[in-house]
Amino acid sequence: MPLNFKQPQGQPQRLGYLVAQLAPGVATSGLAMSGMESKHKQLTKELSLVADEIIRTIGRYQTRYRAIHIYGDQSFWIGNSKALRQLDQRIDSLAKGNQPVLIRANKGSGKVIAARSLHCLSRADTAPFIESDCNEWEECAVASILQSLHTYANGGTLFVRNIDALSSSSFQALRAFWLKAAGTQFDGTYSLRLIMSLSSEDAPLASFQTQWLAQNAQELRLPALSERYGDLRDLAQFYIREFALTAEFDLTEEAWQLLESTDRVRDVEQLKAAIQKLALIANDSLVSADELRSVLM
Repeated sequence: MPLNFKQPQGQPQRLGYLVAQLAPGVATSGLAMSGMESKHKQLTKELSLVADEIIRTIGRYQTRYRAIHIYGDQSFWIGNSKALRQLDQRIDSLAKGNQPVLIRANKGSGKVIAARSLHCLSRADTAPFIESDCNEWEECAVASILQSLHTYANGGTLFVRNIDALSSSSFQALRAFWLKAAGTQFDGTYSLRLIMSLSSEDAPLASFQTQWLAQNAQELRLPALSERYGDLRDLAQFYIREFALTAEFDLTEEAWQLLESTDRVRDVEQLKAAIQKLALIANDSLVSADELRSVLM
């Protein structure tokens, strides 16, 4: 099976082939034709799933590369939990369309990472990614602010954060802006991609806002750290490498179990802060549960 990777606005690239080989000793001569066809269909389906997973992994590493070399920060996913793989699938599906996307997530869940991933999978490398926080907008200038942002983001992505901070009239301006922007194409190919986010997963919205978003936007919910089972150790070790003052340290198994069970680390930002404090007091290559407990209190 050929393995192809297609960049936005680019031609598919042949990465190679997936090849399946029967295990030694498996006989096929006695199988009826219908049985062979059934096995072939099942194998093709399984290979397609593997190919999709490889392509999504490449997309995730593209987002990481852009974060480091283009945006100059560390906004990229760390880990390979089932929740993250399912999120990859959802982002990949949303990237194929051009409807506005509303990101629902609490602080520290990776809203910027999700927005950049959508941009990376649906726009060319040179397309602009512009983000703006509604908390910083002046009430009387929302329409002109949006027009200016559109000028900078034309042909790329506009990420509007914290739309629950908008008043009713400001949200009406956002709605009117999108109705106009959605019909405007850049270079005859792509219109503006609009991504929005809420300040928290359950941030309150007026009924007319909820209705308009339900009719015009696709929702993307990000998993909390507690749902990303298996990612916590990868994340913690990443921050240990970043914050260790001298040689890197590790946690005892008891300390790891404490970190995985505590309710004082609810999101990635809290985990990062805990590891940063731990790096200041770590005097040995192994950090005990008592030492960890002292920074969690």
